[in-house]
Amino acid sequence: MKINIYKNKIRKNNITKLEIKQRILLFLLRSENISSNDKYFLLNNFSKILKKATHTKYNSVCSLSGRSRGNVSLFGISRIIFKELASNGKISGIKRYNY
Repeated sequence: MKINIYKNKIRKNNITKLEIKQRILLFLLRSENISSNDKYFLLNNFSKILKKATHTKYNSVCSLSGRSRGNVSLFGISRIIFKELASNGKISGIKRYNY
């Protein structure tokens, strides 16, 4: 499960890092001043960036257990971990948790 957390962090970093490059390449591809050979080269680079930095591959994963389902988005943890922490009183502002 820890590998899910690690892979998700890498995906998130790639999305933020490559977003600017992606927008610049898209702007250049849409411009009419560039020759067809250059557009082919830009399109090739654009497709490589899309493989690394897609928003669809990024999942909301629990930051403690790595569980990908049933996440409480406000806290970034799964419902099971949230229930345990809320029952023990470790989350401030939440007295009890009924699911």
